[in-house]
Amino acid sequence: QASAVVLVSWLRDLAFWKHELRRAAGVEVGKFTQDNRFAFVDFLSQQIYDLADQTRLISAAIAQLQQANPDRRVVLLLDSPDVLLATNSTSAQALNTSTLNLRALAHATILSAAADLPLISAAAPSASIHAGQPTPLEAECASFVASQAHNARLVMSARELTTGAAKDISGVLRITRGGDTYETQTQMTTELREAELQYLVQKDGIVKVFSRG
Repeated sequence: QASAVVLVSWLRDLAFWKHELRRAAGVEVGKFTQDNRFAFVDFLSQQIYDLADQTRLISAAIAQLQQANPDRRVVLLLDSPDVLLATNSTSAQALNTSTLNLRALAHATILSAAADLPLISAAAPSASIHAGQPTPLEAECASFVASQAHNARLVMSARELTTGAAKDISGVLRITRGGDTYETQTQMTTELREAELQYLVQKDGIVKVFSRG
């Protein structure tokens, strides 16, 4: 079923997304915008730092596309909302509540966040890269990422090789089930297959994904 998309970004502007979507997928954002099938909420350029105000703007964008496309499902894309934690704009608890409320408004939500070991080591003390208590930023980021993984149906993670990029491989892509289970185990098995793949970022920016071996 055709969908309408609300893309919200805290780190990249519309020009970036237009260029990358055209280059990588052949998608013309302008056409979908004219057809009321795409809306972009730019928190990189807009000086709006209050989480409640941001949530209201996103909710309004979703409602606008739903009204313009009553027969289409609205998919919400959240690009790097965790940057708000790094800027001390909000707390992990408040950000989790906001994303949970926004998820209820859309058919599906895709969220990207930084999950580097220094930021999430507080969620797994055995994996901590340093001794002692985690910093407030580490604790907040770990809390947010862990909560999102628990609420997700699918978790996709991209990791560079620990030995550094090789000529024919840049890193490992893992696809696993999240904590939000489907109604039955049978549905989960048929709808989602966990996998561990490899990827290569080429000089032109195109990414190839392939199985091990």
